[in-house]
Amino acid sequence: MQITSYQFGKIEIDGKTYEDDIVITPTGVRPGWWRKSGHEVSLFDLAVFLDPKPARLIIGTGANGKCQVLPEVRGACETLGIELIAAPTPEAVGEFNALTDEERAQTVCALHLTC
Repeated sequence: MQITSYQFGKIEIDGKTYEDDIVITPTGVRPGWWRKSGHEVSLFDLAVFLDPKPARLIIGTGANGKCQVLPEVRGACETLGIELIAAPTPEAVGEFNALTDEERAQTVCALHLTC
């Protein structure tokens, strides 16, 4: 799976365009990622994607990085031994694309496409 392009509010993955926030799991793309509190990422927002436990979690915090990852997410990742990468979405896309296929198979990537 490869992110072929990203621009504010739109992302293309393997030739398919999405205009909603997404989560990429080892089994595919899940569009329409909803967060309980729009510009905050809580453990509640990610819990379903952390079972089974991934090796790494990449969170795209928006085009300008305005989406905040709450400390509870950082703490849970540390406790569970999950590598956490939280960065503005353009950087998060680069981090995901730099992974090998084997690494992507052990990664969850949640991307906020605007802000």
